[in-house]
Amino acid sequence: MIETEAKFSVPDSETFDALRQLTRVGPFELQPLGVKQVTDRYLDTPDHRFLAANTAFRLRQSGGRQIATLKSLTPASDAVHRRQEFEAEVPSAQPESWPDSQVKTMVREISAGRELSVLFVIKQTRHKFQTLLAGQPVIEFSLDEVRLTEDGPVDYLELEAELIGGGTEEMLAQFVAELEAEWSLPGEKRSKFERAFAASQK
Repeated sequence: MIETEAKFSVPDSETFDALRQLTRVGPFELQPLGVKQVTDRYLDTPDHRFLAANTAFRLRQSGGRQIATLKSLTPASDAVHRRQEFEAEVPSAQPESWPDSQVKTMVREISAGRELSVLFVIKQTRHKFQTLLAGQPVIEFSLDEVRLTEDGPVDYLELEAELIGGGTEEMLAQFVAELEAEWSLPGEKRSKFERAFAASQK
């Protein structure tokens, strides 16, 4: 599937807290879905076969579930990111134990049997909202406190708005325009993977 989302940098905690209080953005209604703790481990082989395949391999743990995700590392030209994405819920971090799926097949093909190790870990506190237009859920809206080290302080704050269900690109564009008009947030062209990978190379 194609993941389509808009990403914005939130400049400070005061703006972040104000955004958390939103109940509407133009004609869009926001319904809080609660707060989740998310741990993302990005993996690759010693010779970086996933990077060479222009793919990020992520294991996400949240709410007692573990999701394996492969995402294309397609550069964004503006705040809106469009990436090919494949996901599967998995029982462990070892692909050999996974049930058959497209994700398992792709991981085995790209890794070619080489050992997988953790590139870096991203921890997030995600404040999630369901965004409704005319009563229908169309966008998942989240405000993220992102840590690039296991137990370190918050490194940056980010807003994401991802199309879901019956949402269209036109709806996302309208939502983004309303946000930009009211909040003047800077668009974020880099993915969390790109930001964390750059930090890990310093």
